[in-house]
Formats: sequence, C-alpha cells, structure tokens
Amino acid sequence: MNDAYLVPFLYTGGTLLVMISALWLVNIAFGFFDETTSLTREQAAKLALAAPYFAAHFFSYDTLQGKRPLARQWIRGLMYFDWDIKSRASALETLEWLAAAGSRATTGAENFGVRSSGATLTPSFFLAVPPLPGVPFPLPPSKPYRPGPQPPAPPQSPPPSRHVEFRALLAWDLMRLVFVARCCASVGLIEPGDLWRYADRAARNAEHHFDNWAEWSAAFLQGRRMWTRDVNAGYACVVKRLLASRTSVWNRVKWEEALGVAPAQSAQVDFRVAMA
Repeated sequence: MNDAYLVPFLYTGGTLLVMISALWLVNIAFGFFDETTSLTREQAAKLALAAPYFAAHFFSYDTLQGKRPLARQWIRGLMYFDWDIKSRASALETLEWLAAAGSRATTGAENFGVRSSGATLTPSFFLAVPPLPGVPFPLPPSKPYRPGPQPPAPPQSPPPSRHVEFRALLAWDLMRLVFVARCCASVGLIEPGDLWRYADRAARNAEHHFDNWAEWSAAFLQGRRMWTRDVNAGYACVVKRLLASRTSVWNRVKWEEALGVAPAQSAQVDFRVAMA
C-alpha cells in the first residue's frame, strides 16, 4: 500500500479502535452504578418464549434489563423507530394489540388452529414451504333442489391451511409480545409488573396451541416469513442453535415450565450461559 494512503488508514483505524474501546469502558463503568433487577428462574423461563429475539440481540438472562446502560439506549431507539413507542401509553397500546389481535387478526381465523384441529407443525415443514398465498377459499357448490325437508348439513371445519396460517402468525405475535414487553420494561417505559402480565398472557395463549419448543419455533419462522417476506436465514440459524445446543435456554427450560404449568426444576441454573 502506498505510504500516502497507509498513514491516514492507520490513523483512522486507530481512532475508531480508541473510540470503541472508550465506549466499552464507559459502558462497563456505568454498569457498576446501574440499578438492575435480578430474574428468578421462573421469570427467566417465561422470557424463554422469545429466546430467538433475545439471542439475536444479545440479551442476558441474569437481569430483567438484559443489557448494560449504554446498550439500553439502543433498545430505546429500537422501540422508538421500529415500533413507534415513545411513552407508557404507546407501549401499552402496542402490547395490547399484540396480545389481543396482532398480525393474526388479518387471517380472519381468530378461533382456528387449536391442537385438536389436526394441523401438524414441524420445523422441516415450515422451513421448506413458502408463505401461504392470501387467496379466498372457494365456496362449496350449491345443492340441487329437492322437494321436502332436507337434513341439516354437518358442521364444516375451517380449511387446514387456515389453521397453519393462524398458528404461524400467532406464534410470531406472541414471541414479539414478550420481546417488546421486556424491551419496554428494561428502559422504564412500563413497569415490571406489566411485563409479567403480558408474558403470562402469551404463555396462556401458547399453551392452547403448541406442545413443545419445536412447534413453537417452527410456527414463529413461518409466521415471520409470511408477514415480512424475509427468507429467515438469520433467525433460522438462531432457532437451530436453540434447539440443538445442550446449553441453550430451550434445553435448560422445559416447554411446560416456560408456560408456568410445571414447577421449576432447579434454582441453580446459570442462565448467563444459555443465551444461544
């Protein structure tokens, strides 16, 4: 490299390195004076419902805040620019929308998709099948006229594809509900009690539709892909690690424990090594 370019290059690189190191040290220094809230195992288990988001954004499971002070300013910006959350009122409005309606309301199938519907969710299915086209379902053909009384028609169940569509968007909504609620609580936009209230609502809803982490994660990937048209490459890798790694939070916490329907196995598990 020509000396005329080498010196400015080294100077710029060195300046950036010094600035990054200074910010890192300041962040650590602020951490000594930071007031954080420790998580119990039961609380960390509830947050595991949104583990793909927390792993992708490098949240820890030892405190409610999950990040150091300067990093939490990034969270505040994320809530502001991506979710238009600027106050407690707007935060609660967004969380209530995710809990009660969300993107799944657009399917017109609010009561579809319970486990007894017969629709089976598997990771390989959701990673291989493209998003479902939003086409109206055809009406059944009309019956020919016959004189005399007709027996009542048996009740028809919704098409299986609508079950899958609803459950996919439901998982995506509920996972975002837990993630956004924790982000808002970590920067003081809502109270911790609000976070656990919405986490409980997500768990109660998930309990009626999913049986394990594999179903939950597969539905999340498909729901995110349906809505964002994203190929999910990054989150698919995160989900794969969460399912496969023995040290991941999903392999340290049972599905039933995250839903609050099973007692905690042990209070001694260190969630700081279960971030991925």
